[in-house]
Amino acid sequence: MVLVGIDIGGTFTDLVCYADGEFHAVKVDTTPADFSQGFVEALQACGVVPGDVDEIFHGTTVATNALIERKGAQCGLITTQGFRDVLALRRRNRRKPYGQEVVFEPLISRAFRLEVSERSGPDGVVTPVVLDEVTAAAEHLWEAGAEVVVVSFLHATRSPENEQAAVQALRNRWPERRVIAASEVCGVASEFERTATAAASAYVTPLMATYLDALESRLEEIECRAMLWVVTSDGGLAPAARSAEAAVRTALSGPAAGVWGAQYLCAASNVASFVACDMGGTSFDACLVSGGVPALTESRELDFGLPVAIPSLDIATLGAGGGSVAKVGARGGLEVGPEGVGADPGPACYGKQSLQATVIDADLILGRVGKELRLPGGVRKLDVVAARRTVAERIARPLKLTPEAAAAGIVEVVEEKMAECIRLLALEKRIPLDELVLVAYGGAGPLHAPGIAQDLGISKILVPYRAGLFSAWGGLLAQAREIRSVRLDVAVDSDGMAQLKTVFETQREEALRRLDVDSKTTRTLYEVEVGYGGQETGIVLELDQPAPAVQTLYDLFESRYRAFGTLMEGYSLRLRKARTTVIQEADRPFERLLPSAWEGGDGIASGERDVWFHGEYLTCPVFNRENLNTKCFMVGPAVIEEAGATTVVPPGVVVRVDTRGTLCLEI
Repeated sequence: MVLVGIDIGGTFTDLVCYADGEFHAVKVDTTPADFSQGFVEALQACGVVPGDVDEIFHGTTVATNALIERKGAQCGLITTQGFRDVLALRRRNRRKPYGQEVVFEPLISRAFRLEVSERSGPDGVVTPVVLDEVTAAAEHLWEAGAEVVVVSFLHATRSPENEQAAVQALRNRWPERRVIAASEVCGVASEFERTATAAASAYVTPLMATYLDALESRLEEIECRAMLWVVTSDGGLAPAARSAEAAVRTALSGPAAGVWGAQYLCAASNVASFVACDMGGTSFDACLVSGGVPALTESRELDFGLPVAIPSLDIATLGAGGGSVAKVGARGGLEVGPEGVGADPGPACYGKQSLQATVIDADLILGRVGKELRLPGGVRKLDVVAARRTVAERIARPLKLTPEAAAAGIVEVVEEKMAECIRLLALEKRIPLDELVLVAYGGAGPLHAPGIAQDLGISKILVPYRAGLFSAWGGLLAQAREIRSVRLDVAVDSDGMAQLKTVFETQREEALRRLDVDSKTTRTLYEVEVGYGGQETGIVLELDQPAPAVQTLYDLFESRYRAFGTLMEGYSLRLRKARTTVIQEADRPFERLLPSAWEGGDGIASGERDVWFHGEYLTCPVFNRENLNTKCFMVGPAVIEEAGATTVVPPGVVVRVDTRGTLCLEI
């Protein structure tokens, strides 16, 4: 069996291949002009015959980048009369609490948002839709240049008749055109989140379809007939064709694969609460996990005013990576990110530009990374002179610092930025930071993990083997899944529990039909959101059956709520949401995909170099990670290098290697 995981990032395209018990790893430059080119280059470089590959698991940032950079398709919106401006009105929130800002522009401009006569309520149709108005509006939008038309009517999640009739009329009239029903993309009742999510999906669907078509054509050219899966935002998998239909489901594709890999790693190490930290060349992604299972959210914002109200892993993303730009801000302070230099031209140390200093330039000056960057498949020489000159001119001189102090400041700022992101996640979930283990991966994650952990008071760090390609590796562990979610407002009593059981059973049947598999090859997860009467939201509880006893639900709620605060006296509970997840059990050798034994070498350092710690250079031993064995015990300062990632061990930090080859750092 030959399995391939590929993750396309902003700087590098990573590949991990499992071929009959052996692993191959490749890291090549991402090709922004045509992502499929870098994809195929990585596949051809991995040393496996493309025709022998059985399955490919692909994490992609195509949809994410298009949404954030506003480089998607021209879309049109047909909506209920009086609700033309719902995308612009948003939730009356502001990007910044003070100061003026540019006027927010929705993904669909006002000229491409039209109204029709129709009205539904939560309990049924009030005014039937006028189909002639719908087709006339669509014809106007097509002629104006719309590539996709979204139909979003009020209360369509509860009363879908009008929306379904309008969409069907358009699909019958223009079968070759793309028409999207908002309620089919997003089941959230609130009109803004539902319409915005459908607009986001429409905005990136043509781009995603074009990319996947080009990718499949390139795979045919090299005679690769593998099943192509795309990692979805909830950590599952979807066939490439289905991913093109609902592209918004891939908005967190790459980060989701990494979190799933971290979950497997921590489960094997008996770690239930951890924070998965992925720092690559462009961004930093963090997901806080409590109880062993990554939480899902339906209230994620990709950017200001761009909610994605579909089930997604609860991942926070920052523009903070090795290629993030450092600059002196308008107020004279040092700032890092969110802008990045990307794969082309890359950081100053790549030798292609000297106008922008980056995080990796600072790491190079401080000796944290070597002059030769080890990558799977080769070595990249880094220009320390160019990095030093750029940091000196762009940062040190304006701030009247030495290049070393400026570089140390860059590292300190970016690490504090990432630590603050994790601090807010822990505060939101009411989880003490000292109970967490930090799992660090990505090309720059292990490099900065000790600084982040020390800032947060986290005492243990895990760095998985092949950390620089961990998201690609995590894709090998993902499984196809279907999630169904619906809002409720039902009392927690015998009648409410009977209604909940009916909802769960209906959701499971719908998910099984969508997966089109035998129910014997699946497993089902049930979740319910429970809150006090009068609350809009509550606490999500995992259930082991679709119809628990009333007292069981009260007991579960009380045990979970005590972590948040004091229970109310004489309270009553209501069900707010029901969510069913059906997971298709894959026929893959999962036990062999996770390293189970580690031999290593003699544990002797391969060299040494000067590394900057706390205002001075210290001479540190440099170890080849593949040469470390399970008997190794070291106390920092030290540097551990592997193909694709570098781990910096500050003074006093203890390092051990477990039986899976994972680095265990104790602060």
